[in-house]
Amino acid sequence: MRDGAASVEIAIPSGELLLQSRINFNHSRISARFIEFHQLPYEDAFFDLVYAQGTLAMAIRNFISTQVYRVLTPKGFFCLGETVALSTVTPVFIQDLWKSAEMSVLTRDALLSYYQDRGFVIDTIKNLSGTLTQFYNDSRAVLEERVKSMSAEEKKEYKKLLPRISHEINIYLKQGGNKHIGFIAHLFHK
Repeated sequence: MRDGAASVEIAIPSGELLLQSRINFNHSRISARFIEFHQLPYEDAFFDLVYAQGTLAMAIRNFISTQVYRVLTPKGFFCLGETVALSTVTPVFIQDLWKSAEMSVLTRDALLSYYQDRGFVIDTIKNLSGTLTQFYNDSRAVLEERVKSMSAEEKKEYKKLLPRISHEINIYLKQGGNKHIGFIAHLFHK
């Protein structure tokens, strides 16, 4: 962490991810805590920067974006990495994937309009869709290695999650998902 940041708080939506983050971010000025994104437990204008990746495509986007706006300082920044639909017509198998993950994915233009309508000002947009093939290839390799080292009890615990992750990887890499699923990074300010 650079000397300029007084502290970093990481909002984590699940107990498992909370434990992983505490291992990965073992630093005195970085804290991770379980938080429900639609009710951020911070005062108004608390953060200079909010970073979110893949969380605002959730069906509760309206609640989360309202909370993000509330906790940002005036002129505070909001950095968002989000899955987008590459076209307005999305095949049913992609819609089913997003529905099973409780995602409400918008097109790039609809996503920009959504945040502008809520008072965010666009600073920068970067299309990172070209990085998804590598991301999914890396994810597949990590998943395969992780499954090999799992105990029978862990496999039982993750019996619903593991096939879902594998299914998403296969949709993107083998079933044409790359034609319909994109990823865009945005930098907004209040």
